[in-house]
Amino acid sequence: MKKLRLLGAVCAVLFTVITLSANAAFIGVLPATPGGTDWQAFYDDQQDITWTEDADINGTGTWDDQVAWAAGLTIDGIGGWRLSNMDINGDGTIVDCSSGTQATCIDNEYGHLFYYGAGTTLGNGVTAASPSPFSNVQSSSYWSATVDATDTKKAWIFDFSDGS
Repeated sequence: MKKLRLLGAVCAVLFTVITLSANAAFIGVLPATPGGTDWQAFYDDQQDITWTEDADINGTGTWDDQVAWAAGLTIDGIGGWRLSNMDINGDGTIVDCSSGTQATCIDNEYGHLFYYGAGTTLGNGVTAASPSPFSNVQSSSYWSATVDATDTKKAWIFDFSDGS
Protein backbone atom coordinates (compact mmCIF):
# COMPACT_ATOMS: atom_id res chain seq x y z
CA MET A 1 0.00 0.00 0.00
CA LYS A 2 2.88 2.41 0.83
CA LYS A 3 4.43 1.77 -2.59
CA LEU A 4 1.10 2.49 -4.31
CA ARG A 5 0.72 5.78 -2.42
CA LEU A 6 4.32 6.71 -3.18
CA LEU A 7 3.86 5.75 -6.82
CA GLY A 8 0.74 7.90 -6.97
CA ALA A 9 2.62 10.79 -5.38
CA VAL A 10 5.51 10.44 -7.81
CA CYS A 11 3.12 10.36 -10.78
CA ALA A 12 1.40 13.48 -9.47
CA VAL A 13 4.79 15.04 -8.90
CA LEU A 14 5.74 14.56 -12.53
CA PHE A 15 2.63 16.09 -14.05
CA THR A 16 1.59 18.97 -11.81
CA VAL A 17 3.38 22.29 -11.38
CA ILE A 18 2.74 24.79 -8.61
CA THR A 19 4.66 28.07 -8.70
CA LEU A 20 5.13 30.18 -5.57
CA SER A 21 7.54 33.04 -4.85
CA ALA A 22 9.29 31.79 -1.70
CA ASN A 23 12.20 29.36 -1.47
CA ALA A 24 11.35 25.82 -2.32
CA ALA A 25 11.55 23.23 0.39
CA PHE A 26 13.17 19.98 -0.59
CA ILE A 27 11.76 16.97 1.19
CA GLY A 28 13.95 13.88 1.14
CA VAL A 29 12.27 10.81 -0.37
CA LEU A 30 13.27 7.29 -1.35
CA PRO A 31 15.91 6.53 1.29
CA ALA A 32 18.61 4.12 0.11
CA THR A 33 18.54 2.49 3.54
CA PRO A 34 15.09 1.59 4.93
CA GLY A 35 14.22 4.24 7.53
CA GLY A 36 17.39 6.18 6.72
CA THR A 37 18.02 9.76 5.67
CA ASP A 38 20.28 8.84 2.74
CA TRP A 39 17.80 10.25 0.24
CA GLN A 40 17.91 9.20 -3.40
CA ALA A 41 15.54 12.00 -4.43
CA PHE A 42 14.07 15.27 -3.21
CA TYR A 43 10.48 16.42 -3.59
CA ASP A 44 10.11 20.12 -4.49
CA ASP A 45 7.00 21.32 -2.68
CA GLN A 46 6.53 24.34 -4.96
CA GLN A 47 6.80 22.67 -8.35
CA ASP A 48 5.25 19.45 -7.13
CA ILE A 49 7.97 17.41 -8.84
CA THR A 50 10.77 15.17 -7.62
CA TRP A 51 14.45 15.60 -8.50
CA THR A 52 17.05 12.83 -8.19
CA GLU A 53 19.60 13.55 -5.46
CA ASP A 54 22.49 12.84 -7.85
CA ALA A 55 22.31 15.67 -10.37
CA ASP A 56 24.65 13.81 -12.71
CA ILE A 57 23.01 10.42 -12.26
CA ASN A 58 23.42 9.49 -15.93
CA GLY A 59 26.22 11.79 -17.05
CA THR A 60 26.14 13.35 -20.47
CA GLY A 61 24.90 11.88 -23.70
CA THR A 62 22.73 12.66 -26.66
CA TRP A 63 19.26 14.04 -26.14
CA ASP A 64 17.66 10.84 -27.48
CA ASP A 65 19.75 8.74 -25.08
CA GLN A 66 18.84 10.92 -22.09
CA VAL A 67 15.10 10.90 -22.89
CA ALA A 68 15.13 7.11 -23.21
CA TRP A 69 17.24 6.71 -20.07
CA ALA A 70 14.90 8.92 -17.98
CA ALA A 71 11.82 7.08 -19.25
CA GLY A 72 13.38 3.77 -18.20
CA LEU A 73 14.74 4.96 -14.84
CA THR A 74 13.48 3.14 -11.75
CA ILE A 75 14.49 4.06 -8.21
CA ASP A 76 13.23 1.72 -5.50
CA GLY A 77 10.59 0.46 -7.89
CA ILE A 78 9.40 3.98 -8.77
CA GLY A 79 9.32 4.79 -12.49
CA GLY A 80 7.68 7.53 -14.51
CA TRP A 81 10.73 9.81 -14.52
CA ARG A 82 11.32 12.36 -17.28
CA LEU A 83 13.62 15.22 -18.23
CA SER A 84 12.68 18.69 -17.01
CA ASN A 85 10.32 20.97 -18.91
CA MET A 86 11.64 24.36 -20.10
CA ASP A 87 8.20 25.78 -21.02
CA ILE A 88 5.75 25.11 -18.20
CA ASN A 89 3.02 27.47 -19.42
CA GLY A 90 3.26 26.12 -22.99
CA ASP A 91 3.58 29.50 -24.71
CA GLY A 92 6.69 28.49 -26.67
CA THR A 93 8.89 31.07 -24.93
CA ILE A 94 12.10 29.80 -23.37
CA VAL A 95 13.71 32.31 -20.99
CA ASP A 96 17.49 32.65 -20.73
CA CYS A 97 17.81 32.81 -16.95
CA SER A 98 21.29 34.35 -17.06
CA SER A 99 19.65 37.61 -18.16
CA GLY A 100 16.06 36.97 -17.12
CA THR A 101 14.47 37.67 -13.78
CA GLN A 102 13.43 35.30 -11.07
CA ALA A 103 9.81 35.91 -11.99
CA THR A 104 10.34 35.00 -15.67
CA CYS A 105 12.69 32.08 -15.07
CA ILE A 106 10.15 30.09 -13.12
CA ASP A 107 8.48 29.30 -16.46
CA ASN A 108 10.91 26.40 -16.70
CA GLU A 109 11.59 23.76 -14.09
CA TYR A 110 15.37 24.21 -14.23
CA GLY A 111 15.00 27.99 -13.90
CA HIS A 112 12.83 27.54 -10.83
CA LEU A 113 15.34 25.12 -9.33
CA PHE A 114 18.22 27.48 -10.19
CA TYR A 115 16.65 30.54 -8.58
CA TYR A 116 14.47 29.21 -5.81
CA GLY A 117 15.59 25.75 -4.95
CA ALA A 118 19.34 25.51 -5.24
CA GLY A 119 20.39 28.60 -3.33
CA THR A 120 21.40 30.75 -6.27
CA THR A 121 22.24 34.34 -5.42
CA LEU A 122 21.61 37.32 -7.63
CA GLY A 123 23.97 40.18 -8.24
CA ASN A 124 24.95 41.76 -11.50
CA GLY A 125 23.74 38.67 -13.33
CA VAL A 126 23.67 35.41 -11.41
CA THR A 127 26.09 33.05 -9.73
CA ALA A 128 26.29 29.29 -10.02
CA ALA A 129 23.75 27.29 -8.07
CA SER A 130 24.69 25.76 -4.78
CA PRO A 131 24.64 21.99 -4.96
CA SER A 132 22.85 21.55 -1.65
CA PRO A 133 20.97 19.26 -1.13
CA PHE A 134 22.05 17.67 -4.42
CA SER A 135 25.29 15.89 -5.21
CA ASN A 136 27.30 16.02 -8.44
CA VAL A 137 25.79 19.28 -9.71
CA GLN A 138 27.69 20.02 -12.90
CA SER A 139 28.48 23.53 -14.08
CA SER A 140 27.63 22.30 -17.53
CA SER A 141 24.46 21.89 -19.50
CA TYR A 142 21.57 19.56 -18.73
CA TRP A 143 19.17 18.33 -21.41
CA SER A 144 15.49 19.24 -21.07
CA ALA A 145 12.43 17.47 -22.44
CA THR A 146 11.52 20.58 -24.43
CA VAL A 147 12.16 20.49 -28.17
CA ASP A 148 12.80 23.67 -30.15
CA ALA A 149 9.54 24.91 -31.67
CA THR A 150 11.33 25.92 -34.89
CA ASP A 151 13.40 22.76 -35.30
CA THR A 152 12.17 19.53 -33.68
CA LYS A 153 15.63 18.00 -34.22
CA LYS A 154 16.92 20.35 -31.50
CA ALA A 155 16.17 20.37 -27.78
CA TRP A 156 16.74 23.00 -25.12
CA ILE A 157 19.46 22.70 -22.48
CA PHE A 158 19.99 24.53 -19.17
CA ASP A 159 23.45 25.56 -17.94
CA PHE A 160 23.83 25.59 -14.17
CA SER A 161 27.03 27.64 -14.30
CA ASP A 162 25.11 30.81 -15.14
CA GLY A 163 21.43 30.02 -15.72
CA SER A 164 21.54 30.30 -19.49
